[in-house]
Amino acid sequence: MIENNLELGAAGYYRNRLPSKYLERLGHKVDTLPITEFNYDLVVFNRFYNITFEYILNACRQCNSKIVFETDDLISDIETKNPFYYAKTQNFHDSHINLLKESDLVTVTVPILKDEISKITKKPISVLPNCLDFELWGKRLGNNKTLRIGYSGGTNHYTDFEFILDLIIELQKKYDFTFVTLGIGHIPKIYEIMKEIDESDKPKTQFYWSMVRCLEKIKQVKNYENTDFVSVMEYPKKMRDLNLDIGLAYIIDTKFNRCKSALKFYEYAACNTVTLASNIPPYEGECNYTAKNKFRYWYSKLEQLITNQKIREMLTESQHDWVINNRDISKNINLWEDAYLSVLPQKVGV
Repeated sequence: MIENNLELGAAGYYRNRLPSKYLERLGHKVDTLPITEFNYDLVVFNRFYNITFEYILNACRQCNSKIVFETDDLISDIETKNPFYYAKTQNFHDSHINLLKESDLVTVTVPILKDEISKITKKPISVLPNCLDFELWGKRLGNNKTLRIGYSGGTNHYTDFEFILDLIIELQKKYDFTFVTLGIGHIPKIYEIMKEIDESDKPKTQFYWSMVRCLEKIKQVKNYENTDFVSVMEYPKKMRDLNLDIGLAYIIDTKFNRCKSALKFYEYAACNTVTLASNIPPYEGECNYTAKNKFRYWYSKLEQLITNQKIREMLTESQHDWVINNRDISKNINLWEDAYLSVLPQKVGV
């Protein structure tokens, strides 16, 4: 599996390393970069690259390796407020399109992404849902004296975070709770880095001012805690240790976001944290407690979780059970095996 970053990130972990671990348990031999010899039946590429990879493709073809292109994002439709927008104008987008052309099989996370990718390529596409390794995930301690409400997100979620901050500020006028962020709250650090930004660059400017607004709004939040980014392997323990009673999964309704997976919901639920999510894909149809993307609906739904412990506990249990039953990698690894074997000659392993 050819990962697109030397530092293991979420995409590389969930879409490469985790399936690899469980494919090996099924008896298949799986390697990741660096690879010195090409003698594989199948090679998996991930999303996009900022390097020249023609020599790798040529090596694959010379030994008749089948090529799988794995993508969990609709790279062709990144909105301008997303920092990954620049991938469209650089090598990332080009490599994404080239790999679609070169692949024997495309794998994606959700059916909507499959539908969109099918407009670009006629290659076979398999849906392989994001899953969790429950050898790493487990229930949090619970028993908080003061309710803990959390939001976990990366730098591409600042526009979503603005909405969450407005919601938290308003609810704290009426209720006493701790607001916790993981990763995204360290805005001052990123704010300093981006001070020298070229304001004539519209997408970057939009992203910059979104951060500026968040920075000002954070000052109004009471009982605020933030934890800096942790590695993907440390993340399950960190999420348990945060001991969140409620997790928020708000996303702006865009084509790009609709093509993502409900991974945030899976992670909250795995820790026994109840999720309130936007009632659009990817959460619609999987998370059973959602709100329309309007302030009044989110306020009402979150207020209900804050004030009604019985509903909170009931939803927590049902969401945890759903994720255990539907998004445990050990119960779904056959989907990867079947997809990979579908492009190989009969009786040849992965």
